[in-house]
Amino acid sequence: MSKLRSRLIKIVLLCVVGVFLLMALILHLSLSFHNIRQADLMTQIICDNNGIVPPFEDDPIRFHSYPMGFSEESPYRTRYFIVYVNQNMQVLDIDRNHIASVTEEDAVSMAERVLESEKKVGFEGKYRYRISSSEGTIQYIVFLDYSESRSAVESYLRNMGVVFLGFTLLISVVFVICSKFVLKPFEENSRRQKQFVTDASHDLKTPLAVISANAQVLEYKNGKNEWTQAIREEIKHMGELIDDLLTLSKLEEAEQTLPMEAVDFSQIVLEVTEKFHEVIMKKDCSFQVTVQPGIKVYGNQEQLLRLVSVLMENGAKYVTENGRVEAELYASGRTVNLKIFNTAVLAEDFECSKLFERFYRADNSRSSSTGGHGIGLSIAKRIADSHNGTIRASKKEDGILFFVSLPRSSKEKKE
Repeated sequence: MSKLRSRLIKIVLLCVVGVFLLMALILHLSLSFHNIRQADLMTQIICDNNGIVPPFEDDPIRFHSYPMGFSEESPYRTRYFIVYVNQNMQVLDIDRNHIASVTEEDAVSMAERVLESEKKVGFEGKYRYRISSSEGTIQYIVFLDYSESRSAVESYLRNMGVVFLGFTLLISVVFVICSKFVLKPFEENSRRQKQFVTDASHDLKTPLAVISANAQVLEYKNGKNEWTQAIREEIKHMGELIDDLLTLSKLEEAEQTLPMEAVDFSQIVLEVTEKFHEVIMKKDCSFQVTVQPGIKVYGNQEQLLRLVSVLMENGAKYVTENGRVEAELYASGRTVNLKIFNTAVLAEDFECSKLFERFYRADNSRSSSTGGHGIGLSIAKRIADSHNGTIRASKKEDGILFFVSLPRSSKEKKE
C-alpha cells in the first residue's frame, strides 16, 4: 500500500506540474502575441502618419482604432527611430529624435539586414520593424523598441513561476497529508483481504489433512484404487494452491521487510535448472543452460530461488513434446538478465501480459490437466517487483520467452 500511496502522490504531483506548465505556456504565448500585435499596430500608426506618433488630441475619433493603451502620453513614451532609403536601397537619412540608445552605425547595419531579409514586418534584435513603401518603392523603415514589452513578459512569467512553484509545493504537502486519510479505507480493505486469505488457507489445511487420513485408511482396508489415487492427487493440488496463496499473501504483507544480502544468482540458476534437467529430458526435449558465472544480486535468496523455480517449472510443464527449453543468465551494465524459453503451442489471440494475473490460464495448453493453478507467475512477478526488477513474457518463434531484469549488486560492481 505504501507503493500505491507514493505512486498516487507522484501522479498528482506530475498532473499539477503539467497543468501549471501548460498554463504558463498559454500565458506566455497569449502575452507575446498581444505585445507583438500592439507593436505592429504602433509601427502601422507611425507609417500612416509619415513617421511620427500623432498627438491624441489631433485625431480623437481615430483613437478607437489605435492599440490598447494609446493615450496622450504615447507620443512621448514611444521609443523608435526611422531609416530613410532611396530607390537603390541606400540609406539617405536617419531620424533618431525619439530614441537615444542607437548610433547611426547601428541603425545603418540594422537597416541593411532588414532589406536583405525581404520581410515587411519582423524582429531585428530587440526592435520590431515595419517597412513603409509607396507604389512598390521602399521609402523608410520604422524600428520600434520592443525591449520593455519583452522584459515585462519575462518578469511576469518569472513571478508566475514563483507562484506556481509555491502552489505546487503547497498542494503536494496537503495531498501527502490527506493521502493517508484517502487511502485508509483501501488499506483496511487490503488488510482484511490478506487476513482472509491467510486464515482461509490455514483453515483449509485441517479438512485436507482429514481427507488425506481417510484416504489412507481406505487404501489400508481396500487397497489402492483409481478413486483413492484421484483423491490424493487433488489433495496434493489443493495443498500446493494453499501454499501459493500463503506465499503471495506474505510477499504482499512484508515486501519491504525481506532480509536482503548479496546473493550469488548464478549459483541459484544452476541449482534450479539442474533439478529440472531430468523432468525435461523425460519429454524428449533439448535443454540448454547458459550461465555467466559470478553474477550477484542484492536480494532475498529464498525468494530469488522461488522466482527461478516458478519460471523453470512453468517451462518444464508446458514445453511441447520433442521441443526445447533454454535458460540464459547474463549481466548487462547495471542489470542482471534472466531468459527462460520453452516451445509451446500458442493461440493467435494469446495475451502474454495476462499470464501474471492471478488464476489466469490460457485456454489451450495451460489448463488444469497440467496441474497448474495460475498463481505461480503472480508470485514470480511479486518477487521481481519486491527486488526493484521487472518481468515480462513475449511470443518468440515457436514458443514463449520469459525475461527477468534485476538490479546488479553494488558490492559486485565495486569488486
